[in-house]
Amino acid sequence: MHGRSLIAAILIVIGAIISLVMWQYGYFKAADVDRLGFIKQDKQQLVIQYGQKLFWINAQGEIAKQLDFTQHNFIAKGDYDFFNNGDLLFYHQAESRSFIDTIKAYFRITHHAQSANGSQQANANKNTTNNFTHSDTHNESNASNVGSVHHTGWYRCKLAAFSCQPFAVHLSQFPRAFHVVIKQTDNSVFISSTAEHKIIKLNQFGDLQASSSTTAFKFPNQLGFINNELWVADTNNHRLVQLSQATESFASEVSQFTATVSAQNKFPFLFTNDNSSVWVNIAGSQMSYGVIQQYDLKGKKGKKLTPKFVQDPMSVVLWQDMFWLADFDELLIEQFDSEGIHIGAFEPSLFKTINTSRNDVIARGEFVALLGKVAFFVVLLSGFVAAWFLEKKQTINAFTGRNAKFNKDSIEYSIANGKDEVDDEMAKRLLHLNKTKAPFWLTNRAVKYKVAVYIVLAVIALLPCFILLQTSSVNESDLSQLYWFYGVFIAGWSTFILCLLSVFLKIQKVALGVLGESIILKYEEHEISVLAKELNYSNEHLISPTLSIPIGNAKQRYFDKKELNQYVLAQLSEDNKLTPFQTFKALWQQRAPIFMFNFIMIGLILFVFLLIKFVI
Repeated sequence: MHGRSLIAAILIVIGAIISLVMWQYGYFKAADVDRLGFIKQDKQQLVIQYGQKLFWINAQGEIAKQLDFTQHNFIAKGDYDFFNNGDLLFYHQAESRSFIDTIKAYFRITHHAQSANGSQQANANKNTTNNFTHSDTHNESNASNVGSVHHTGWYRCKLAAFSCQPFAVHLSQFPRAFHVVIKQTDNSVFISSTAEHKIIKLNQFGDLQASSSTTAFKFPNQLGFINNELWVADTNNHRLVQLSQATESFASEVSQFTATVSAQNKFPFLFTNDNSSVWVNIAGSQMSYGVIQQYDLKGKKGKKLTPKFVQDPMSVVLWQDMFWLADFDELLIEQFDSEGIHIGAFEPSLFKTINTSRNDVIARGEFVALLGKVAFFVVLLSGFVAAWFLEKKQTINAFTGRNAKFNKDSIEYSIANGKDEVDDEMAKRLLHLNKTKAPFWLTNRAVKYKVAVYIVLAVIALLPCFILLQTSSVNESDLSQLYWFYGVFIAGWSTFILCLLSVFLKIQKVALGVLGESIILKYEEHEISVLAKELNYSNEHLISPTLSIPIGNAKQRYFDKKELNQYVLAQLSEDNKLTPFQTFKALWQQRAPIFMFNFIMIGLILFVFLLIKFVI
């Protein structure tokens, strides 16, 4: 490929990369919109979380007030709740999730908490002395948080002037999922740290009262009160559990029942109740597209909510004798009566305005993605057109296999032209071999360059060391949480290197010789001689009735290319070329070692994939 063909190829590659980036960027922008979160009750009002905003809905179904966390330099994350005096408790995450936490979340590795940092711990006493009693007027200089810099952690805020103070600064950070509920009778705070598999109890001042073990629950999610009893959705144990609230026996199991609806939907993670029963959002393994199933408190199944509008159910709550069900995909809340019968959609005018703007963002993102997709296929089509006009013969050969004689890398070309290209040196060598009746063994490149290949494999094998060196700046306890991940990664990498080494060693055992008009195939101690005109072949194998050997692909032959083309391939007959199916059948029947090893590698990769997906 030279001149205009090379320039065209470069432009096509650049165009393909740009269009792919555009395609994925559009989808990212369309998906990166605010979504509905958790729905809670604040006295006689309903509070709806949407992105970084909270909306209070009064008894008339109107938006009474709203709060935008970003206006106060907060980034609210996850669940929230209200004390009985109206104070808001929420978690602020100042920094985006770290790479290590992203890895742990993806592989669902248990999160082990860190102690609060020094600067936060130093303020613990200050937090405790600001007791947040009902008479606390909060007459401090933080009446407004505009311009303030807030550390990651829990905050308790008075909503009138939105004045906030850190809460429970002794707690570790929560980089992953959690849920919180506050008992209205005494303001006890209960938090489930999902990735730590534990539940903690705090008093109204943020002091730690009790904590569960990390073995009693598996990814606990929502906490809630049913008839003043504390319940938790023990997600990966597929159950709802009633817990003891007493400090001395905190989180011990009082009762429990299994909450699954199918082999797919078996992960309960959110719920609400109507005093006599509980309605549970039971999701699939991706924690999405759940089913809302009713149970009595003994675990007997009842009705299901059957949404007409909501596609991906999120939070559900019973308020004013109606169920309010939020959709994670759309800015949509669907209402049902207390019997679970569909009523309609909740659509205040402000939500309609927000939804219009939201849909515009999604539409623009999808339009950019569509442009990228169209551009990608246009680039591909342009590539085919350019290949047709600039490299017509090679293009026909690549897609049809016809006219292979024009392709200098093909076996057919060697059959047609190999003998004509024999130079004087090779002609003399052939003449000498015929006289001595000794076979000529082609140079096995795997043997010739084995030292260089061993060095390359050693360098590849040591690549994980560079990753390990990057952990020198990682906190020691954070690093200890990744030992399992590193162990699996290194084991997988080592298996990959051993597979490459095994294939390379097997190729070294392959030998190919020429004796007059006969071709000698050899693998280890198994050797067979076949007349060249009777030897079957494919693009990558020489195949006899009892033994087949690989010769590599057209671009990378296992034997010296010049020797292979002129001594072996030039003597073959085009009539003996096998189809892909015939090749597969012959190699399978002979259980050709390298061919079978490929199946072992594929099986190993599939096993690791299934292990990660369904077990780990």
